[in-house]
Amino acid sequence: MPRSPLYPYPPLQYIPLYLEPVFFHEPVAGKPLLLVGEENIASRPGLAQKYGCALPQPAPCREKILILTAGVEPLEAKYRGCYVTIKGRYRPCLGLYYLPAKYFYRSCLVFQVKDANGEKLLSQFYRLPAGSPAPASRLPRS
Repeated sequence: MPRSPLYPYPPLQYIPLYLEPVFFHEPVAGKPLLLVGEENIASRPGLAQKYGCALPQPAPCREKILILTAGVEPLEAKYRGCYVTIKGRYRPCLGLYYLPAKYFYRSCLVFQVKDANGEKLLSQFYRLPAGSPAPASRLPRS
């Protein structure tokens, strides 16, 4: 079986993640953008004005990670190692999504949006905040 340019490792090595939609708006203009974490999204107060719509303020949730995409539409997400790979495509839309935090066994992550051919469209480094749910492999050993 040939390897996928988007997911080059065997499929069993990836953890599929549910992209839970919170907000979606189109059309929007501007450069594509990826922001990960409530703290990063909140630190960009001009987003609503830049994209011409009012963004909701979801309630903070330690069990989920909030991501914002603009100019790209996320289609699916998978996790392996340090990488959260989001399959996406260019589309003039703005979206907020939750990803479950409980599957991440590393605290430092790289979120990447890639097209079906594996070309990187966007990328952002993210460190899980203290107090995020941790699977057994991330818990301190006694």
